[in-house]
Amino acid sequence: MPRDLEEAAFVDGAGVFRTFWQIIFPLLRPVTATLVIFNTIWIWNDFLLSYLFLSSTDKATLTMQVYNGVGQYFTDWSIMMPMLVLAMLPMVIFYLFMQRHIVSGLTAGSLKG
Repeated sequence: MPRDLEEAAFVDGAGVFRTFWQIIFPLLRPVTATLVIFNTIWIWNDFLLSYLFLSSTDKATLTMQVYNGVGQYFTDWSIMMPMLVLAMLPMVIFYLFMQRHIVSGLTAGSLKG
């Protein structure tokens, strides 16, 4: 962010909070939205952390429930496939709603003007 924008706001009489919320944050909104979207997808799909810390199956996350169909010598596909669909469905819906924010966040720095 150019320092000149902040200085111009201070010259016009804006305080620190007003400068941030009315000038800086609207310019950073596409980047912030992209960061929130990617972190949400990362946290939703996290398997290792929940697998290490949750010991009982009654508190298991959806990604851990998918893993219940995997055995040492076999894989029960009739359990895994419906659980994979259930685990992926919220992220697909989330992506469909947030798609325009992802594209605008990724292309925000490529346009001049």
